[in-house]
Amino acid sequence: MEVHSAVSRALMLILTTIAFSSLAAAKSLDDIVVLNNGDRMTGEIKSLDHGELKFKSSYMLDPVQLDWAKVTRLESKDNYIVSLTNGQVVTARILLDTTAGASERSFVMHTGTESVGVKQVEVITIRLADQHF
Repeated sequence: MEVHSAVSRALMLILTTIAFSSLAAAKSLDDIVVLNNGDRMTGEIKSLDHGELKFKSSYMLDPVQLDWAKVTRLESKDNYIVSLTNGQVVTARILLDTTAGASERSFVMHTGTESVGVKQVEVITIRLADQHF
């Protein structure tokens, strides 16, 4: 009886670990994109590559390709790997808010307790950071 109980406990521990690790690795689907014309979408930032932002909402069959220069606001609670024109690569939570003006450091990267701001045009690529343990 003790062997059966030990096996049951081990199996329960394995299943619980798998459930929690899949939750921790899950990408949130509440990223926000607002375009210059006021269009607002909630979904998932897929990537940014040389001026082309890929974004997917639950109601879209495929990701849409957006002109990065026409994005007014972008925010996410997830960590991304961001490549900048100066060669710097940063892993951070990201926020873009150009309402302050395009010449401002409107793209902010939050790395723990620090925040670094750059101009939107300085951002070359954005990739989702690996969220596995």
